[in-house]
Amino acid sequence: MPNLRLLKVIQPSGCTKTLNFSQGLESLPDELRYLSWDSYPLESLPSDFKMRNLVELHLRNSQLEHLCLGVQHFRRLKVLNLRRSRNLTQIPDLTKAPCLEKIELKDCKRVVNLPRITGMLKFLQSLDLSGCSRVDKFPELPRNIKELNMSGTKIRQVPSTIEHLSHLERFVLSKCRKLETLPTSIHKLKSLRYLDLDDCMQFKYLPKNLEPSLSTDLLLLEILDLNNTKISEIPDWIIRLPSLVQLVICETRITTIPASIKYSKLHHLEVRGCKFLLSLPELPVSLTFVDAQGCTSLEKVTISSIALGPQVPYRSSNYERLIIDDSLKLDRDNIMNEFLSRAVRMANGLAKDIRFLRAGYNLQVVISFLGKEIPEWFSHKREGCVTIMKLSPHWNNTNFPGFAACLILGWNDNGDSPRRPWANLKCKMYVKTINGQTCINRASRLCNLREDPSSNYVFLWYFHVEDLDSSAEEISFHFNKDIKVNFNGPMSTPQVKRCGIRMLSPQDAA
Repeated sequence: MPNLRLLKVIQPSGCTKTLNFSQGLESLPDELRYLSWDSYPLESLPSDFKMRNLVELHLRNSQLEHLCLGVQHFRRLKVLNLRRSRNLTQIPDLTKAPCLEKIELKDCKRVVNLPRITGMLKFLQSLDLSGCSRVDKFPELPRNIKELNMSGTKIRQVPSTIEHLSHLERFVLSKCRKLETLPTSIHKLKSLRYLDLDDCMQFKYLPKNLEPSLSTDLLLLEILDLNNTKISEIPDWIIRLPSLVQLVICETRITTIPASIKYSKLHHLEVRGCKFLLSLPELPVSLTFVDAQGCTSLEKVTISSIALGPQVPYRSSNYERLIIDDSLKLDRDNIMNEFLSRAVRMANGLAKDIRFLRAGYNLQVVISFLGKEIPEWFSHKREGCVTIMKLSPHWNNTNFPGFAACLILGWNDNGDSPRRPWANLKCKMYVKTINGQTCINRASRLCNLREDPSSNYVFLWYFHVEDLDSSAEEISFHFNKDIKVNFNGPMSTPQVKRCGIRMLSPQDAA
């Protein structure tokens, strides 16, 4: 088959057997454009195989030690994928591959470093060296590269010349456990959208003294992950980045968060496991998710002074969640006020812009924390998972068609502890009207519950009900009492031990 253009050898999932070439592989067609061979069994490709016509080469999980012998001209090659070739020690001379756009060497454990000529590959857009645990030098790279993954390498520093990578959009340095900081020139990555430093356990600080004019070069940075690093301070310039929407600083040594976060555009903030964090400052109204689980020193959450302001534009997010489990020092009235400020803001926004209802948004606010008491504010409270509310004759005059619920959840006393305890809570509302009874369903995905089966959780849950009959006289709320949980081990079912409900009203905004 000398004119074969495409060859694909697939190893089915779960299959451990490979093709046996005890006498070696004699040749491959020189006209091949696309070669993909899972678990290629030999140490190199055939010596007489001319690769000048190859456009894509995929040899995942191979037994390669070197790709080829001698000099090869890869004049058309655009994709080189050798991921998980754990015996690979040498990368071929890539000066003869001028069209290369993508190099994947993930988990090539024996590769030490790339040849310096990678900086000459002017069309290279993506380089993946993740899991190349012997790589200890930062590669030379062309200016046009867009994606760079150095996760799990042994690099100690990022060179200041990184500033020349003006097209870099995605930069992954996670698990680089010898990396301690980044150069000041990082601010010149004007195309950067995603920066991942997760699990860089020796990473101690970000550049601090950037002038405001300098930091604005990072205009497009949207996601910054500093999880499980040694940082103890978040520079103010980070918070002020204009496009930053997700900030992950879990398991760090921070004690405070800059007050300027109030004016940020963050949607997602994770501070889980920050055991030294003392308070959360006033948070932006744009924020829809906050995870503060395990912040055992947390004493205060500052309520937003602008959340109830008449000029604050309502965002079209349909879900807001604040998780503050383990914050035993946090005042419960403080938590309740934060819940009300967010619930009222969402309800107030709905009253002003009905488009969100017509779009089918299931609008909710959820706050969860350890506890076992229902706040007095909830007007209808009962033991168990059912409570009943009689509506006033003029309930429909309010502009706040939503309910605030408080649920106390706890585990059965069977000693079972869930391994991956994520739960979905459901509520059925049986509505008595002048025309009979109707049923409305609402559901909310809750946070992961503590693995200690003796713990009780308080869930504050605001949900909007746009389809409530105007003639409704009474509502019976039934909260699903056997919440299915993802786990490995014996079945474990959390129970709704107590519940409370209240219809949100304009007076709650006071």
